[in-house]
Amino acid sequence: RLRALTDHWVNGMKNITHLKTYKPEEYGGVCSFYCPGDSVEIMSYLNSKKIHVKKVFDNNYNNNKSRYRVSPNIYHGFNDLDRLTEAMETYEIKK
Repeated sequence: RLRALTDHWVNGMKNITHLKTYKPEEYGGVCSFYCPGDSVEIMSYLNSKKIHVKKVFDNNYNNNKSRYRVSPNIYHGFNDLDRLTEAMETYEIKK
């Protein structure tokens, strides 16, 4: 179930040009994505849509930029993850 949920949102975000997804080589339910822009603004945008992700900082990815961890569990449905994908499709990066 966790693999199906994770694959669902990762595959859904593959066509969003301003995002990059990160899936570990060792499979687990936790993956992350990178979106350029102000991380405080991105977190606020997602929180306003009642979407909860964790901002993580890892110097092994993205030249020390923030990523957003998505950790679905068995209580999430595919529609919950679709809300995340839809929100990130419509997110406008401020330049």
